[in-house]
Order: sequence, then structure tokens, then C-alpha cells
Amino acid sequence: MMEGIPLVIMEPDKGSMITAGRDAVRTALLRGRIKDPSLVLTFSCALRYRTLADQCPEEIFKMKELLGDVPVAGLYCFGEQGLGDDWINRHQNNVISVLVFGQELSRTARASIEHERLLKELKFNIEQKERAEKRISYLNSLLLAIRNINQIIVREKDPIRMIKGACENLVNTRGFQSTWIALFGESGHFVAGEQGGLAV
Repeated sequence: MMEGIPLVIMEPDKGSMITAGRDAVRTALLRGRIKDPSLVLTFSCALRYRTLADQCPEEIFKMKELLGDVPVAGLYCFGEQGLGDDWINRHQNNVISVLVFGQELSRTARASIEHERLLKELKFNIEQKERAEKRISYLNSLLLAIRNINQIIVREKDPIRMIKGACENLVNTRGFQSTWIALFGESGHFVAGEQGGLAV
């Protein structure tokens, strides 16, 4: 040790050491405004384990007085990092630090969940719009085919050329690869047939 450096000799008090974990949990709950804790992680100095010895479980029992059935997990380590009561972050020895996780969502977590929800809603709306556009396109082509066939019926007097024109119109306006129309007489017998598009 260098000359002039102050040396602090600490004499541990087992009673205050046992309650320190509970006090740290209470402070973490207050600082984090956590009303519904879900998990507590502890980082305890290995010197505490050596000092408390068989009284170590009492430290956890004191924490559980505040936490009830909330799971507590942790480890012993050499040198602990944490905020003191003065809100200053320190690296020190023979202390216990706790990290409390709450069920409550932070603003960032809530924003992330809302973002995901809006993305799903947007994707759904886009899919709905695409389906609606396909349906409109289908109906428009169907109406166009009907209109064109009506014009053929009005204009064309020859029944063979009429059904031939209808077949070609359905291929051109509805996108069919091929069409076929059969013409039957009043007695039900086959008169003629025409096709459009691919040969049948």
C-alpha cells in the first residue's frame, strides 16, 4: 500500500449484512417503480459468503419477505458494481447488488409491441387491398367480356360466326388459354361447335 493512502478497516455486522439484500430489493423496487416483480438477480460478494457462513440462507429469506414467490437467483463474485444510496455507481467489495425485473413493460417495450401490431395491421390491410384489386380486375374483365359478347350477338346474324366471335372474345378479354362453345338446335341435337385460343 502506498504511503498517504487512507486505509479503512471494516468490522462486519452479520445482522445488517443479512438485511442488506432485503434493503437492496426494496430500493430497486422503489427506484424502478416496480409493482409486480417477476425475477430478482443477486450479485453478492464472495467475502459475504465467507463472513455469513451457515447464515447465508437467511439473507435470501429476508429478500423473500418482500418478494413472496418471486424467483431469486444469483451468484457470488469478486467485486460488485452497483448504485449506492446516493445514486453514484461504484465498484466495491463486501456488498450485495440486486437487479429486479418487473412484469410491467417499459415505454420502449410498449412502443415495440405497438410497432409490431401496426406492422401486422398494415400487412393485413395491404393484403386486403391487393385481394380487392384482383377482384375488381376480375369483375371488370368479366363485364368487358359480357359487353363484347352482347355486341357480337347484336351485330352478327350468322350463329357460327357469333359463337366463334364469343370464343375469341373470352380468350382476349378473360385470359383463357382456350374456349369452346357448342350450338344445339331446338330438338337438342348438336349443330356446330367453335373454339378460340389453343386448338382442341
